[in-house]
Amino acid sequence: MRMPTLLTLPPSRFLLRLVSIDLLTLTLALGMGFVLHGDPIAYTGEGEPVTWLSFAHLLASGGLAGVVFRLRTHGRPPLCGWRDSRWFWLLIAGLALVALIREAWLRSTVPFMEQYLPKVFVPGVGRMRPPDTEIRWTNNLDFWTVSRTNRLGFPDREPPSPERAAKGCHSTVIGDSFVETSEVPIPQKFHVRLEEMAARELLHLDVTTSAFGRGGTG
Repeated sequence: MRMPTLLTLPPSRFLLRLVSIDLLTLTLALGMGFVLHGDPIAYTGEGEPVTWLSFAHLLASGGLAGVVFRLRTHGRPPLCGWRDSRWFWLLIAGLALVALIREAWLRSTVPFMEQYLPKVFVPGVGRMRPPDTEIRWTNNLDFWTVSRTNRLGFPDREPPSPERAAKGCHSTVIGDSFVETSEVPIPQKFHVRLEEMAARELLHLDVTTSAFGRGGTG
């Protein structure tokens, strides 16, 4: 029996095979994310939703199947069944609709897709974050953090005035990404928690803290 080739395989079967591979890949990615991380979109990649990759694959599959369809039928539409051109375009439209629905669901559940970590060059210092600027940091897995830099360009609260720091007990933390921690909201950073603990336990002291961290300098 002669094995079917690209040009002899019916277009409907050809398209369905490509689509099944695409859907299987997508299902595995969503399943692994849900089982391992409790999040079905854990394996979407850096800022790129898996739906766009799947949608691009479907478009490529549909275009290639269309070429095979025309070559196989010599431009004449078949008469019945799945090889009818109306079923072909209906299948493409249905798959596109599913992809758009998935995209809408992702955009409604994920705060943002792209990271924004601006940098400026300060002579004598190096690359810093611009002051009073919103930064967005995510791993597209378990955190989507939006914070704002202070007037010095660090993702922290404004430092206390020199007068207050001189009268009380001020602690400054300097370090790399472990101190910058752009993935952690400012109220949850360790030096802020330390200041809150001191305010409860050391009532006789005015304890203040500041953090000056820059990732990649450790």
